[in-house]
Amino acid sequence: MLYFSIVGLCFFMASPFSAFGAEKKAPKVVPVKEEMGGLFVTVSNLLPLVLSKADFENKKNAKEISSQMNKLATLTKKMAANTSRFADSDPSIGYISERFAGDIRYAIDMWNTGDRIVPRRILRNVTDYCISCHTRTGKGLHFGQVNLPRAFKSMPALSRAEYLLATRQFEDALKAYEIVLIDTSIAKTNPEGWSTAVHKMLAVTIRVKNDPFLTLEMISRIQDHPDSMPSALQADVAEWRRGAKSWLDEKKSKLENDDQKYLAVVRLMKEADAAALVAPGGALVQHMRASTILHEVLGRVRGGPHYQDMLWRAGESAFYLRNFNLWTLQDIYYEQCARVGGDSDLSKKCFNALEESMVTSYGVTTKNGLPEFIKVRLESISSKLK
Repeated sequence: MLYFSIVGLCFFMASPFSAFGAEKKAPKVVPVKEEMGGLFVTVSNLLPLVLSKADFENKKNAKEISSQMNKLATLTKKMAANTSRFADSDPSIGYISERFAGDIRYAIDMWNTGDRIVPRRILRNVTDYCISCHTRTGKGLHFGQVNLPRAFKSMPALSRAEYLLATRQFEDALKAYEIVLIDTSIAKTNPEGWSTAVHKMLAVTIRVKNDPFLTLEMISRIQDHPDSMPSALQADVAEWRRGAKSWLDEKKSKLENDDQKYLAVVRLMKEADAAALVAPGGALVQHMRASTILHEVLGRVRGGPHYQDMLWRAGESAFYLRNFNLWTLQDIYYEQCARVGGDSDLSKKCFNALEESMVTSYGVTTKNGLPEFIKVRLESISSKLK
């Protein structure tokens, strides 16, 4: 699986002070926007060719695709090497950047053998992982108005929405997803794509916009199209509405500090458990809200009385959201939780969750079926647990 995000577009500088940890010196300023700009432009140029199977396999485009992939490889390698200079404290970021660089290199190697299926599959995931990172919170670098590629108008509706969201054009992305929402042909021929569009709309309104009014409005629009909505989604959407209404009621009280944010996460995850009992996918609003708070705090702090528990909860929310492909890095949070020490019972709990997640991810029945390098990695963690 490609753990991808346009790393720099979602990095934000760490806060110099945390209620959980000690005061930290402000990080050295680096020309991050200039470095990220090249990555941003390269992906923007490459995506339209990747999103269309015909264009990707067209020999006339081979030189351009190869050129853009090589640019991407150079940039991602540089980003992976320099992550610690400008990344926030979220433990997933370094891992993302390294995997991103490695996967782009692998896509190029497969391309050079004449394979067009695997490279496109890897690069096609660009949008999903850009979106995962860009909808982590509302923070991140912005590069102003983006010049849409010539191929944009001819893209299918879903691809247009994906492109806009991947390139941080959130307002236009919401409009594009609304077009998908009312397109009954998409709902009938691609119900999974329709449902994914709905989830990503809410990722924008909740994580990026942090707006309960807009979230409730979008949910109403979703419910305005019962003929398009897959039957399995109806109970979930009803729970989303309840979650959004509850959020609206509490919006007037602000979270003043990190201790209040931590308590809010604990409460939201209890509410998420209750919503999931009513409808399996009904806890989306609570988990998106909880994970947004967690990513924001973990991006600024490393340590403190609640740090290990926050890592555990970040892993739990990521695990819940994995089927929506909105944040698929639960293993990193579980592993960090197991490694940081602190509460030994919680460390073991995180390790067990990591082991279970690995077994699920690799499609095996027990840990004995895991690849050898994963077994070694797990053993290195397990040996240090009390």
